[in-house]
Amino acid sequence: MEAGGSKVIVSSESLADMDQLPTYLHRCGAESVIFSVDLKNGCLIAADSKWTNRSPLDLIGQVVEQEVAQLVVLDLAAVGTGIGIPTLALCREIKRRWPDLNLISGGGVHSSACIRDAANAGLDGLLVASALHDGRLNVQDFEID
Repeated sequence: MEAGGSKVIVSSESLADMDQLPTYLHRCGAESVIFSVDLKNGCLIAADSKWTNRSPLDLIGQVVEQEVAQLVVLDLAAVGTGIGIPTLALCREIKRRWPDLNLISGGGVHSSACIRDAANAGLDGLLVASALHDGRLNVQDFEID
């Protein structure tokens, strides 16, 4: 933030002690912190051993209680695969429980159908990289009716 950034992404995969999240929220401002819930094949990846084998929804509940309002949900096993977005069912449940949460997901995007599916799941944003790099998607694919 001191270097001029406006957002900080704190991830479950990297934060060794979840009890430190309030420190990030205080120092950066809650509106500037995006929390990333990192998954592998649907299972939570957590650097904090207290969260090993726990539900992603449990972790999300905790970070929302701490006033995190922006969330990325990313299944790292799907990144670059083009298999479709495996987090959509989880994202629908997140939006059901916390409708005001700004929610971004990605991984596995392969076509404009994925973009529509993400919009229908209530996502506020979609991470797209590999499908743009290899030409499966182009700018016209982002025009949603």
